[in-house]
Amino acid sequence: MPRKKQVRSSASRSGRTRRGKPSTIGWPSGSPSEQIKLVMKGMKAIEDLNAGIRSAIRVEIYWAACAILDLPDKTSRKTSLETLPAKIRPHIESEVRRIWEMRKSDET
Repeated sequence: MPRKKQVRSSASRSGRTRRGKPSTIGWPSGSPSEQIKLVMKGMKAIEDLNAGIRSAIRVEIYWAACAILDLPDKTSRKTSLETLPAKIRPHIESEVRRIWEMRKSDET
């Protein structure tokens, strides 16, 4: 009796299960985007991420810092920084300082 040819579903290649939910195979603590969201919400420390995800989260930290710097005055920027979760605040604060210094040196 001839064997049937096995066909791989497109769901397994796309990283999604048949029900449309993201597959976490290979990511024991959730997908990278889920881990980044947890860090940005302050529910997970950035130090708990692997090196690849730590590298990817730098973009999110940069965008958060730019959003803070786009606020109109110093008091609103300070208030915004104070409302950040404690686990992510130092990373965003240092990025704000870095961008501030870079912009200040570009003006002169």
